[in-house]
Amino acid sequence: MTELEILKLKAQKTTDESLESTNRMVKMTAEAKESGINSLGMLHEQGEQLDRINTGMDHIQADINEADRHIENLNKCCGLFVCPWNRRKKTIKQFDVHVKPTETRTTIPDRYNCEPPRQTTNGDGRYIQRITNDAREDAMEDNMREVAGTLSDLKNIASDMNREIKRQNNLVDDINRK
Repeated sequence: MTELEILKLKAQKTTDESLESTNRMVKMTAEAKESGINSLGMLHEQGEQLDRINTGMDHIQADINEADRHIENLNKCCGLFVCPWNRRKKTIKQFDVHVKPTETRTTIPDRYNCEPPRQTTNGDGRYIQRITNDAREDAMEDNMREVAGTLSDLKNIASDMNREIKRQNNLVDDINRK
């Protein structure tokens, strides 16, 4: 075997390893995207539960206020005034039941689109440097585009998660104040 043949074999082996590597990258980013979408879905379910808890707390406080009014009416002498010895201390209203949340809920997109990012690593719009110019390099290029698109989707998912977590933290703070 000549030195040229040895170098060609090395190049072929490296190309095969690179293709396998990009295939693994595609698989791993797809799994990460699926996990991210599932996590975002669970966050939304948790947010809905917190919304229900918040609404329930509002209803409980409204019921307590109404019960206090009824008890006060029962303690009135002849239905006109409360006798001094029957006077109850008023309960402190800790929150206003008419306060509306400041942030609106975000919805989970049915599917994040796979879009290539705006910038690439090479000036000619390609992700890899061509050496053998064969179908394996085309497959690597496609894999890298898919990985880049999935990473862009993961960034969007992370931003959505951040917004939802901040909204839920504010909601938990409101619930704790009640």
